[in-house]
Amino acid sequence: MPITPCAALTAHSIPRHIRDMFEARRQRAAPDACWLWPTTGSYGQVVWTDADGRRRQEKTHRIAVALDGRDIPPGKLVCHTCDNPPCCNPAHLFIGTHWDNHWDMRVKGRWLRQHPHLARGPSHAIH
Repeated sequence: MPITPCAALTAHSIPRHIRDMFEARRQRAAPDACWLWPTTGSYGQVVWTDADGRRRQEKTHRIAVALDGRDIPPGKLVCHTCDNPPCCNPAHLFIGTHWDNHWDMRVKGRWLRQHPHLARGPSHAIH
């Protein structure tokens, strides 16, 4: 499946009523804890119509980063250091590339948990 490039996102591109709704729904906790978005799925999403009448859909962790004052350039992702998809704590989020996100997954060992059939152990050693 081809990767769809992410659009740029800044705090100024998010309408005031969406910002207010986001802040009211995001469940803030201690500064180092996950701030969860109430969702039944993995990632929260917000949908609105922009000033030009186009439908806009953004994941809530991307909105959290933009409202934190960090502009998200086109094609960049927002990745979780906590590995918790509904988390919207800006301290747990970083802007990166698909490669950064993939590397983060491998370093943390999530890649092998998701793809155990690709793990190589002693039975694959060359003698």
